[in-house]
Formats: sequence, C-alpha cells, structure tokens
Amino acid sequence: MVSDMSDSKTIYPWEKTYIAAADETDASKKRDRIDEAVAAIEQRRSRPVTTSDEQLAMIAAEIGLGELISELD
Repeated sequence: MVSDMSDSKTIYPWEKTYIAAADETDASKKRDRIDEAVAAIEQRRSRPVTTSDEQLAMIAAEIGLGELISELD
C-alpha cells in the first residue's frame, strides 16, 4: 500500500493499473491498460482481501473497468 499524501487516501498497488487505464487517452493503448488492470485485480483477489476499504476499492474499480470496456465497444 502507498499513502497518497495529497488526500490521505491509500492507493493499493493493483489500483495504480486501474488509474492508468482510466487516465489513458490514447485509444490504441486503452485496451492494453484495461487488460493490465483486470489482471492486477484478479491477481490480488487470489489472496484474501482482509480490509473492507480495499474490498470496496476493488468493487469500484471493477465497475469502472466495466464502463471503460463498454466505451470501447
């Protein structure tokens, strides 16, 4: 976990890939960024998620990724 000092929100390692996907403006790279974020979340879910904050962050990221994917289609 990394603490983002600007707003005191914890940024989880997998969350960085989600942020990169959401922030990507190059359409030719967007799908790759989304795939990286999905893989990072799946890898994280292979171990127990012990905090509700991280669990909620993962759910929100998965919803956001679904929206990003629907924008590509």
